[in-house]
This record gives sequence, C-alpha cells and structure tokens, in this order.
Amino acid sequence: MSGPIEPLVPLGTVALEVGPRGLTFDGRTLAAHEVRSVGVERNDTLQVATRDGMWQFRLAAGSVFRLELALVRWCRGAGR
Repeated sequence: MSGPIEPLVPLGTVALEVGPRGLTFDGRTLAAHEVRSVGVERNDTLQVATRDGMWQFRLAAGSVFRLELALVRWCRGAGR
C-alpha cells in the first residue's frame, strides 16, 4: 500500500450487538475468539480486526472506550 490515507466511506447505519460471544452486525457475526485486535480511532470509532478483515464502527450513543474495554476482556476470556 502506498500513497495518502483516504477518508473512510460510510457504508450505512446498522445495529451493532456486542457481548461475551463476540459482535453481530448487518447479518454477520464475529466470534470473540476470532477477534485479533480492538482499538479506538479518533475518540469516537471502535476498530475491530480479525485475521480476515477489519471493521470500524462509529457509535450513535454511549462510550466507545467502555465498549472497547468490555470487548477486549470478552475476547481474552474466549481464548485470545
């Protein structure tokens, strides 16, 4: 990859469900044991990576930092 970083293109609004088993969104489920990394970008965006892809979620409400902390703990408990 080379060149400047391009802005993200919004793909739409979907419900995001996060729990001890992983994430569910837009008909897709990422099991907690599949998650390789979790982080926060720009103080408002949750970033989740698996071996096969990366997703970013901008929350409509709530704390992205609390969600990150909970997801990291759940993923560790799932064998990470």
